[in-house]
Parts: sequence; C-alpha cells; structure tokens
Amino acid sequence: MSRSRFRCESIDPTPTRRALLVGIGAGVPLLALMATHGRSFDRAPRAGLSRVGDLVDVNGQPTALALGKVGKALTIEGYYSPAMREGALFDLYERTTAPCMACGLIHDPGPAMSVVGSNAPRDPSLSRPMEIAGRLQIDARGALRLSMG
Repeated sequence: MSRSRFRCESIDPTPTRRALLVGIGAGVPLLALMATHGRSFDRAPRAGLSRVGDLVDVNGQPTALALGKVGKALTIEGYYSPAMREGALFDLYERTTAPCMACGLIHDPGPAMSVVGSNAPRDPSLSRPMEIAGRLQIDARGALRLSMG
C-alpha cells in the first residue's frame, strides 16, 4: 500500500473588505497560539510516552520498536478519530484528523492504529493530542492495536 499525498489547491477569490477583516481577526489569534505552543507533532514527546508514528510506519505496518513492545503496557500520544476499523473503539493518528480550513478535506494524517476496549474518551478533541494507556497487541491481520483496560 503506497502512501497517498494530497495537496490542497487554494482558489483565488476576490475578498471583500469585511471578509478580509474577519480573516485577519480570526488568523492573528490562531497564529499567536501556534507560535506559543508550536505544532504538537513537531515537539518531542514527554518522557514515558510513545507516539503513533514511532510504532506504525507510513504503510500501516508495526515498526521494529513496536514489535519489541508487543504485550507490554505503555502510554501512546496521538490524535483521536472515530473508529474506521471493525472492532475498534476509536483510532489514534500521528497528526490531526480535523478538516482543512481551506478546503474542508483531511490532509494525510499519517500513521494510525486502532484502540480497543470499553472506555472511550468522554470529550475527545480532534485538534489536540491525547494520551491513551494500554497494552500493545497485534491483531489477526497483523495490524498494531492498543488494548485499554
């Protein structure tokens, strides 16, 4: 399975003065927030945390690091997404699965893994990483998953 690349093609609308002021008003706080916090997937994870991208490669296969941790308890940092795989409670992605503000599509959220168990997060955010603790497993298809509880 090859990794797909999607590029958002922007359009050149002629903005009105009001649209321009609204864009500036919304963009400045967002840029300030990004400047103070940075993109979370660019920073190093906290001690004791693993990232989805460290455990799953771009083709969805477990990495050597993941194979060495199968059966062990660990805490993984990733971005929440509703379950896309059968039997999963939800999925964790390397990057956010929130829609693009320019086109509304989701641009290559990177490696992903399923989370199974019975305790889904109460109010998950698509835009902030979350920490999920569980035991690393490989399912019957050879895909990596995290079993909570």
